[in-house]
Amino acid sequence: MATLKKMMAERSLESRARIQTRTAEIRREITLARQCEEINVPQIQLLTVLGVK
Repeated sequence: MATLKKMMAERSLESRARIQTRTAEIRREITLARQCEEINVPQIQLLTVLGVK
């Protein structure tokens, strides 16, 4: 079975860039969800307070 490192090396630069972009988006989403959970505030409420649309 191929390792993730090998599979990524076989992808085009454009594909790797898209994967990195999506990975960063997912990390931000997870961070936001965790922060909301910690302070017991719904995401939509926190985003509204922060002025995010």
